Amino acid sequence: MLQMKDLLPKSDKEPPSEYIIGQEFIEDPDKRKINIICVFPISAVINEYNFSSDLFNARVYPIYPNLCLEIERDISKKLRDSIFADNRCYRFFISYIFQALGGMNDYLSEQMYLTGHLLIQTYSVYDIKQIVIVDLKSGVKTEIDWPHVTAAFPPVLSRAGKYDKIFIRDFIDSMNCYIEGNYDECIRKLISSLDNAFSEYKINGKQEPYSETQLKGISELNNRAKTLNLHITIDSGSFIDKLNEFITKGRWRKYWSNFFSIWISNIKFIYRLRNHIIHSKLRLKSEDRVICDKGVATVWYIYQNNVIDPEIRRYLKYLYFEYQMLVHDVDGYNLDDLSGIYSDLKQPDDVTMKPCIDSDEKIDDFVFKSLEIENVMQQQILKKYGIK
Repeated sequence: MLQMKDLLPKSDKEPPSEYIIGQEFIEDPDKRKINIICVFPISAVINEYNFSSDLFNARVYPIYPNLCLEIERDISKKLRDSIFADNRCYRFFISYIFQALGGMNDYLSEQMYLTGHLLIQTYSVYDIKQIVIVDLKSGVKTEIDWPHVTAAFPPVLSRAGKYDKIFIRDFIDSMNCYIEGNYDECIRKLISSLDNAFSEYKINGKQEPYSETQLKGISELNNRAKTLNLHITIDSGSFIDKLNEFITKGRWRKYWSNFFSIWISNIKFIYRLRNHIIHSKLRLKSEDRVICDKGVATVWYIYQNNVIDPEIRRYLKYLYFEYQMLVHDVDGYNLDDLSGIYSDLKQPDDVTMKPCIDSDEKIDDFVFKSLEIENVMQQQILKKYGIK
C-alpha cells in the first residue's frame, strides 16, 4: 500500500503546509517519452491491435503465451527519475495503465463475440504479471515491483461466511466485474442483485393489498387450476415497482429521503441499459465505466435500508469499502486527472463558487448529487448507443 511519505517529494526541508498528490510532477515542465509494457498471461490467439487517445498511443500484441500492452506517452522527467531511482512512485504508472487498459479490454471483448473464441477474456491491472518501463531516449529500462498479493479485507472475511445470500453474491460479482473491466456483466449483476434482494425481503411491488373480492377470485382460479394439475401464479409488480416499494418500506437516515429520486433515476437508467445488453447486443465501452461505478454506489446506498438486518448492512458496508480501496488503488493517482484538480485549485478564490459544507444535510446533498447519473449524461449515452 502506498504511504504518504512515498507521495511527498524527497527533501530535508519541512513538509509543505499544503500539498496536492503528485504536485511536483504536475508542475514539472520537462517531459520525457516512455513506453510502459505490461505482460498478461493468455491462452487464446489474438491479432495485434493499435489504439490511441489524446494522451497516449497503445499497442496490443501477443508473444505467446503472453499478451503485451505497450503504452507510449509523455511523463514528467521528475516522475521518470523517481521510478528509475527506487520504484517509489509506481502507483502513478498503475493509473496510467488502468487508463489504457479499457481500450484493450474493449477490443478483447469484441473479439470474443466476433470470433467465438471462448478463451478470450478481459483483464484488470491485478492480472498483470510483469511491468517494464523504457526511457525511449536513452533506452534504459526498469521493472516495477508488481503484482502485489492482497489479503482479504479483515472485516469482510470475518462476516462473509455468515451472510452468504444470493443478492450479496450478485453484488460482489458486480464489483468484481467492474475491477475486471467487464462492464456489461457489471450492469447485469447490479440488476440481478436488486432483483434477488427484493425476493429475499418479500418485495412484490404491490403498493395496495388485494381486496376480499380479488382474494376470493384468486382462490377460485387456483381451485379450478388444480383439477387440471395447474398452478396459478399472480404476477407481482414490475422491477421499478419493487424498487419503489423497497425504498418506501424502510426507514432511512435523516435527509436521505430527499434523494430517493436520484437513486430511482440511476437504477431505472441502468435497468434500461441492462435490457439492451440482454436483448439488443449493447456493449458498454470502457470510457463509460462511470455508469457502473455510480451504479455500484447507488445499489450500496439502497442496501442501507433497515429492512435488511443491521449485521448484513454492516457486511455490505465493508464490502463496498473494500471495493473503493481497490478502485482507488488503480485509478486514484492518475496525474492527468490530478492535474485538472490542481489547476482548479490554483484559480483565484471565489467565495460565491465555494459553498461551505457545514451540516449533515449539505454533506448528503454533495454526496448524492455527485452520485447522480444526470439526465444530460443519460441522453448522451442513449444517443451514443442508438437507444431510442
